[in-house]
Parts: sequence; structure tokens; C-alpha cells
Amino acid sequence: MRGNLSVADAPACTEPRVFTRLVVVLETIDATTGVPAKTSKGAMAGPFELGRPRGCPKSSILAGFMAEVKLRMDAILGKGNA
Repeated sequence: MRGNLSVADAPACTEPRVFTRLVVVLETIDATTGVPAKTSKGAMAGPFELGRPRGCPKSSILAGFMAEVKLRMDAILGKGNA
């Protein structure tokens, strides 16, 4: 079994916070080539809520909204990588 989980490059407590969800997909692969088997159905489970980061101060709607506005403005003005 292989897996990856990456939610963002920003620290977990920065606004706007990310609501992380996990979706699991079952695939059967050929052990030699690593190619998905032709009989694989790609069964899915989820999404599962992973919750908010622990230990962060309580978030407010206004703080999250203002952080989102700043990200969008920076993107429009070419200052950010959003």
C-alpha cells in the first residue's frame, strides 16, 4: 500500500484554514509492472472528514474571510502563488 497526504504549504494554524477530507480508492495493480489490473473496479470510500488542526486558536468567520480576500487580491496583483 502506498499513500500521500498533503494539505498545504502554509502552517496549519494560518487563515484561511483548510477543511481536509480523505477519499480512499482501492485499485488492484500488477506487482511486476505497477500498472492497474484490467479487472480493477476502482472502489471508493469517503470522503472522510479529517477535522481541524489541533492546538490552533479558535478561528472566526471574519478572520477566515479576510485571509481569503487577501489571498485573492495577492493573486490578482501577482504577489502570491494562489
